[in-house]
Amino acid sequence: MFNLKRIILISLTLCATLLTQTDPVLGQSGGNNQLPALPIFTTDKYPGWAGSGLGLTIETDEFSFLPLDEAVRYQNEPALRVNVAGEFNSGGWWNALLAGKDWETYSLAPYIQNGSLEITVKGGTGGEDFNIEFRDASPGRDPLNLSTVTVNIKEFGTVTTDWQTFSIPLSRFPAIGSESFNFNQISTLSFSSANTNPISFWLANVRITSPDPEPSYPAIKVNQVGYRPDGIKQALVSGFPDSLPLTNGDSFTVKSVADGTVVYSGNLRLVAELDRTASGERVFEADFSDLNQTGEFVLTVDSDAVPDSVPFEINGNVYGPLVTDTMRYFYLQRSGIELTPDLAGDFARPVGHPQDSQAEFRSGLFPPRDVSGGWYDAGDYGKYVNAGATAVSDLLWTYEMFPWQFPDNHLTIPESGNGVPDILDEIKWELDWIMKMQDPETGGFYHMVQPTENATPHQSNDTRYIEDDFWGTGDVKPSAGSGSATAALAHAAYVFAPIDPDYAAELQAAAELGYTYLENNLELVQPVEGPYDDWDDLENRFWAANALYRLTGDEKYHAATKAQYQNVITKFDSKSDNGYGVQDMGMVAWLPYLYAENQDPTVRQFFETEFSAWSNHMVKRWENSTWNHTLLDEDYYWGSNYVALTTPLILYTGHLALGNDVSTAQLISQQALDYLLGSNPLAISYVSGFGENATSNLHSALWSYDSVAQVPPGVMAGGPNEYNNPLLFTNFPGKSYVDTSTNWTMNEHTIYWNSALVFHAAMQAEESTSRIIEISATAEAERAEMAEATATAAEQENANANPEPTQTTEAEVEEVAQLESQTEETSNSLNLDDSAESEMMAETAEDQAENNSEPRWDNESLSLLGIGAAVGAVVAVLLVSIGFIFGRRRSE
Repeated sequence: MFNLKRIILISLTLCATLLTQTDPVLGQSGGNNQLPALPIFTTDKYPGWAGSGLGLTIETDEFSFLPLDEAVRYQNEPALRVNVAGEFNSGGWWNALLAGKDWETYSLAPYIQNGSLEITVKGGTGGEDFNIEFRDASPGRDPLNLSTVTVNIKEFGTVTTDWQTFSIPLSRFPAIGSESFNFNQISTLSFSSANTNPISFWLANVRITSPDPEPSYPAIKVNQVGYRPDGIKQALVSGFPDSLPLTNGDSFTVKSVADGTVVYSGNLRLVAELDRTASGERVFEADFSDLNQTGEFVLTVDSDAVPDSVPFEINGNVYGPLVTDTMRYFYLQRSGIELTPDLAGDFARPVGHPQDSQAEFRSGLFPPRDVSGGWYDAGDYGKYVNAGATAVSDLLWTYEMFPWQFPDNHLTIPESGNGVPDILDEIKWELDWIMKMQDPETGGFYHMVQPTENATPHQSNDTRYIEDDFWGTGDVKPSAGSGSATAALAHAAYVFAPIDPDYAAELQAAAELGYTYLENNLELVQPVEGPYDDWDDLENRFWAANALYRLTGDEKYHAATKAQYQNVITKFDSKSDNGYGVQDMGMVAWLPYLYAENQDPTVRQFFETEFSAWSNHMVKRWENSTWNHTLLDEDYYWGSNYVALTTPLILYTGHLALGNDVSTAQLISQQALDYLLGSNPLAISYVSGFGENATSNLHSALWSYDSVAQVPPGVMAGGPNEYNNPLLFTNFPGKSYVDTSTNWTMNEHTIYWNSALVFHAAMQAEESTSRIIEISATAEAERAEMAEATATAAEQENANANPEPTQTTEAEVEEVAQLESQTEETSNSLNLDDSAESEMMAETAEDQAENNSEPRWDNESLSLLGIGAAVGAVVAVLLVSIGFIFGRRRSE
């Protein structure tokens, strides 16, 4: 089942076309918010199971399911045939289950009050008798499935030899053990024997209907975690047009939770009279960016029919806990290690999958190998090289951009206190595993370790395999995954060089061997069958060459870059695609080169031209977005929350590399977090433990079978998915989500989704939204100098186990003084002191408040933020440089 979860069966291009063709016609009353009919079985054959016993035999197809009868049709479509034969027996029984697509659960919660189960039935002789009930599913609960009460078809009429539709009120299905039954996680509809007699009948058009509208969600959508005092603060207020009693210009207030006083007043600005596709709602914006008072607040509007928002905070460290918990997630995803109570709390567990230390090759060509360690990829127990490389890349860029967010002893992990930033310790856990997946002879990397089970990690006892077989061809080391692994190891070697030179050398050797494999296999080496199979390796090879060129400066890798660069534009020339993903790393592949020394001007200019056009297009998408993100209406597919994060990550790192203003990218990042943390159509925080209304039922074998009621904080759910959920009670893509533990399609998590979230949380955790690191040639030179000094210090430490304490030298003090002088000169050249900057920002905010119908950000506002970013960059470079100098001294 888990192998299916990465396969998006519907072409997004086709889906976009279908959306265009079937765009709902919504009137001012929001007329398409009627609860849709849920087709349990219509003209499509959804999965299920049928069985019988003790003298009765039910007819099934090759999949142990009811057969389709081409000869007996309803509305010109074949019907399901229920044909039970046998002799009378006091214990005879039969049962047929209808399930959702791919055995996914669905929710009946909105239908219970007034909805009905509709069944169209045709009898073989008439008078047929059978029972009906619903069953739920709840992983980790005993029993796994519970049933509603059983109803009998004869209570609602007599089956005849003609097609007849029965409408059974859902209120007739009270749940047995209702305190445990979960109507949000319906697994099957069951038809079963009412007696021990043989029976024949046909089923068609089995569906759930209701006269009710879709459920509404809290009208005021805020970032439930909160806002920085110096940041942009916007909430959205929305609802179906016929039920939202608000108009453009209506007042809103922000009140202190402590004493109820009003601390800010403003007016709503109409964003969308009707958001036709994503939500079906009228949407307003409440901007309170001028409020910089700290504390806990609620937002209210001038209508008794609209409840206050959930509480939120304004404080300077509002994102600090988010950085910590989103990063601690990776420790909880570790395989091959005991998670102890002192570090993991309620989520402590014995060693997960110890059998990975003797994993077998699927091909059987080689003896077992130790591939223990690493991170479980997601809600299952698969470990994938290219998914791991993607997560490692995100986290390494996070550390390079925002190192001060990740000190040692920060995450409470086993390595805390060892003198190395905890984020790098955590990344090392995955890097060590990736190197175990490398073939030491050829340098190629095997793709994955599987299978998975529905049990806690230490209770999953199945044989684990290194997947190296492709339809009978063994020893397969896919070139795309090998390229990704090579790139991640080279990037890591670069980052670890000044901190742990020996480990960096090990990483570099593995990366160079991986590149040798790519050189020796210039044609695509096909992937093995399964999740994250990648059939295009060009961008992965490009990524590997760029990462190694940045690391080594070797012209061999530069030549490969120059030979390939014009073919690795991928999404930069697309108007519909987003940032990147495990099987589409073209954008990320450019980044190491853009931060390398001695770039070819032609290559850099080529990237700048293509990237600028893409960036401008994405910024316009954000500016025109109702929900303040870069998603299109057709982008609510598996992992849509992750998709909302990839574009601003590339915007930020790309513009920073080019020396451009990054203030717009920072704003897009901030508003992506606003969206994820509550400012969305469902008014839900998609990050567990963050917000009053946060996801709490993540799809995860790790946490579904551990007997712990809650899930860890800081885990991001995949989010709305309109393509994989045909039994979802909404007409709108942006609402295609239910907080359930059974649906990977909406509520799973992955390491490379959380890694992108860590990046944005760290960016927004800075003291100012304009504070950045300027990675320039000067900074690179300082880094190289630091690495050399660290290596020298290591040699001295080996020669003398008890070095004498040293003091800062006069030369180092002079170096700091020179940096301070340079900073002062640069600040003077900008001719913008703190008071002037504050005054200008205040004037800009005041001008914006005077006209709520204007765009969120005009060019002047962005220019001012850009100036602030430049000042912040200078200060950041000074602080980092001083840290480098005294860090060198401490290491000596």
